[in-house]
Amino acid sequence: MKLAVDQAFDWICVGSGTSGLAAAIFGHDRGLKTLVLEKAAKIGGTTAQGGGLLYVPMNHLMAAAGIADSREEALEYLQFLGARTTPPITKTRSSITSPGRSRISRTRPVCVSASAR
Repeated sequence: MKLAVDQAFDWICVGSGTSGLAAAIFGHDRGLKTLVLEKAAKIGGTTAQGGGLLYVPMNHLMAAAGIADSREEALEYLQFLGARTTPPITKTRSSITSPGRSRISRTRPVCVSASAR
């Protein structure tokens, strides 16, 4: 889609992966004129290559299923996943929360379930 130069947006999300689309939903739900920018030919980012699976630590579904998880375990797992490509994750750089994911699963027609790693 080509955009006219004179169009204005309140909320611009760069990338159409999980985070970009979640941010777009929040902007839209707050009444903001929202735009999602994606450089690839298809939406989804790396999430589209992951079979639709997401790792959302400390979420409400895990708690309801009796699956224990902690901030420390989440940071350890994320460090393990990115050990070869990213600098160490520090507590000051990481804010691991899942209220946004919980809200999306309650307000959007998506299928979510809990499973242990």
